[in-house]
Amino acid sequence: MEFTMDPSGARLQTCFKRVFPNLPDQEILRARIGETPEWDSLATVTLFSLIDEEFGLSLDIDDFEETMSFQGLLTRIQDSTVGA
Repeated sequence: MEFTMDPSGARLQTCFKRVFPNLPDQEILRARIGETPEWDSLATVTLFSLIDEEFGLSLDIDDFEETMSFQGLLTRIQDSTVGA
C-alpha cells in the first residue's frame, strides 16, 4: 500500500511516537486500538491531549468511535482543518 504522508499526518505520527516510542513507523500508520498492545485507555487520553496541543483540536469520548486508529484520527484532524 502506497501512503503519502501530508503535513498533518507527519505531525500526528510525531504524537504517536511520543506515546508509542517502540512502535516502528509502518506500524504507527496501521495502529488501531485493540490491535496495538500498548494502546490502552491511558494511551488514548495521552494521544487526545497531544492532539489538542499539536492541532488545537479537542477530542472527547464522543469522538472515540471514529478515532480508534491512526487513520481515523488523521481523517478527524483533516476534516477539522477543512472546516476551519
